[in-house]
Order: sequence, then structure tokens, then C-alpha cells
Amino acid sequence: MHVADFSGPDGSDSCGKFQQVREKLDYLCDLGINAIELMPVNEYPGDYSWGYKVRDFFAVESSYGETADLKQLIDECHGRGIRVILDGIYNHCDEECPLLVIDRNYWYYRDKHYPEDPANYWGPEFNYENFDPKLGIRPAWKFIGDVVNFWIQEYHIDGIRYDAVRQLDNRDFLHRITREAKKTAGNKPFYNIAEHIPELPELVAADGPMDGCWHESFRIFAI
Repeated sequence: MHVADFSGPDGSDSCGKFQQVREKLDYLCDLGINAIELMPVNEYPGDYSWGYKVRDFFAVESSYGETADLKQLIDECHGRGIRVILDGIYNHCDEECPLLVIDRNYWYYRDKHYPEDPANYWGPEFNYENFDPKLGIRPAWKFIGDVVNFWIQEYHIDGIRYDAVRQLDNRDFLHRITREAKKTAGNKPFYNIAEHIPELPELVAADGPMDGCWHESFRIFAI
């Protein structure tokens, strides 16, 4: 679900887009929907996009509404038996993300992770290999771990769809982050879903890090 598109074309300033989505939940229930995946709701540049260039990983996109509006939307989804999965962008970010101003080389690759594949470069890419010996941490692991825990604890989400897993390309990190996510979620089910294009079934094998894979090659054609 793209929040801006699903909320309606009226563009009314008197009612936030999260609230407009909330008003359509009964319609989703009538369709038999029991889970929705929200396309990125983090703060991004401008007031309209698909949201895949995250500028602030802890902030809600201001054009959609406020923090409380998203929390109320998720609460009302849960009240109707609808689980909420968020699109998590942990491969890259917007060029004006604050981390880049602080110290690009600490969290990100200096250049492109895969310079031979420029078509799949969407912005500065997190370096999941970098290790800080003074703190004994991998900075990108720590930061994204904090991000995931924050959204689970604050918003009670039910799962994450991990964007661009093929480009992220760090199986150890994926095992770590999905274990942490389930631990933070506690006793309730939590779903970790990979977008890996083309699909990689081993990600969901018994010893794989993911609960599911986003099936890019599946198509529905209407006649």
C-alpha cells in the first residue's frame, strides 16, 4: 500500500493521509484483507514519492501525518485483525541523510558497493563489513538494529519487508537482524520477508534468515 495513493486524491489538508487510510479499513476488511504492507513511511525528500530514498530512519514521513496518526492506524488495523508489515530500506539512503554529514565512511561504502552494476545503485549504501575495533561493533549493524528495534517497540509492527536484499548482500547481518527483530517482538509472530531479485529460495530454507521472500516474478493479469 502506497499511503499517499491509497488515501485518496482529494489532497485535503484537514485530514492527514494516515487518517484517510484509517477511514478505509472497513473496506479492506470487507475484501477479506488480513495483512497490509506499507510502502516506506520514513521521512523522504519532498512530499510525494515511493519513499525508497530514506532521509530519516526514525521519523515518519511528514506529508502523511504525525507519529500519533501512524500509531493509531496500526492500532486500528490490529483491532480489525489486520497485521501491518513495513517496507524496510536498509541497503541505501538519501544523499542528505544526517549520517552522511556526520561521517560517510563510518557507515557507508566510500564508493558504490557494486560499481559494475550501476543500474541497481539508488544512493549511498550501508557498509555491513566495516568494523570499529575501538567500540567492538559493526556500525551499520548497530544503527540498523536500533532502527528495527525502534519501529517494533514504538509502533508494534508485525513484520518487515527488507528491500534490495541482493544488493545488501550480507547473510550474517540478515541472520542477526531477523533474530533481533523476533526477540524484540516477543511472543507475537513477526515476519521477516526478503525482496531478492531474482528470487533466492535458500533464504527461506530451514537454516535461512528469512520467513518469506517477496515473489517478484509472480503476476496477475486482469482481462
